Amino acid sequence: PNPSKDCKFDPCPQEYVCPTDVKECDDGSYVNHNPDKGCAFDLCPEEIVCPSEVKECPDGSYVSPNPSKDCKFDPCPQEYVCPTDVKECDDGSYAFHDPNKGCAFELCPEEIACDDDVKECADGSDVSRNPSNDCNFHACPKSFNHTHTVTFDDGTEGWHAWHSDKIVDGGNPGANLHLWNPESWGFILKNTGEDYSFGGNFFHCTKVIMSIDVKVNTIAFSGSEVSRSLLVQLKNSKADAAVYVTAGELYKGDWTTFEIDIPIQEDFPELWKGFGSDPQQQIPSDITYGSVLRGVDDVIFTSYEPDMVYGYTAFDLQVDNISVIYYFSV
Repeated sequence: PNPSKDCKFDPCPQEYVCPTDVKECDDGSYVNHNPDKGCAFDLCPEEIVCPSEVKECPDGSYVSPNPSKDCKFDPCPQEYVCPTDVKECDDGSYAFHDPNKGCAFELCPEEIACDDDVKECADGSDVSRNPSNDCNFHACPKSFNHTHTVTFDDGTEGWHAWHSDKIVDGGNPGANLHLWNPESWGFILKNTGEDYSFGGNFFHCTKVIMSIDVKVNTIAFSGSEVSRSLLVQLKNSKADAAVYVTAGELYKGDWTTFEIDIPIQEDFPELWKGFGSDPQQQIPSDITYGSVLRGVDDVIFTSYEPDMVYGYTAFDLQVDNISVIYYFSV
């Protein structure tokens, strides 16, 4: 009873008939007239001042009081209690409910689209991105390599083209092998000793690279400077066959490094060719590129290209740093 109203009862809150309009708040929500507050508008979230304290969650994140929930703290991410069932992925792995994503299932590897770029490893192989590891690259194989280089500082080490060859200064750097013949169709530079560093079963490797430095002082035909192709041949005497590729062109000029990447595969790579017991014979039909690489016992650098005809030419060349690098993975 209200003594100021002759002890009559105050009206109940719901007996207030408030206007039906609403007020739009800054965050886009709306508030109504509140009959419990004399039909005044409820406070908008931005008008409610919650304590500035925060609560640290077990995962290290923080949550604040929520003005739209009477300043109660928002739940921590892990406070979601997700179902315990799992989803099997195409690769046999399983995806679980993620409490940080409203208990939705994690993505399976096949549902994750990684970039299709690759990373080249030290052994020459490529690795792609791993959808099971946040699209980071797969790990490269553990690898090592073995390098053997003939610098001619310790003599010819068995390398020879003509009887007139000799070790001279002015190499790239130091000593080098001088090849000179005033009248020849071409040259064949091979190892006539027992240096097995340039042969073997190349399939024990993941990659093989050979290189040679050449300086052309002159290649003259009928008194005029000409060019000649430089080929590298890999011979397998047991298979009675060889494979070869053109490393580049020889021109009069300064030192040039020719690098030959030898693919390790069964079929003939692009630009590679083969022949039988000599360059004029076809390679036997049962001999593959890979079968030659499984027993290389002779490596030759030459200007002779099969099925080509040459006239007498003057050659004055210097060669240095004949090198092979074998790459292995474990």
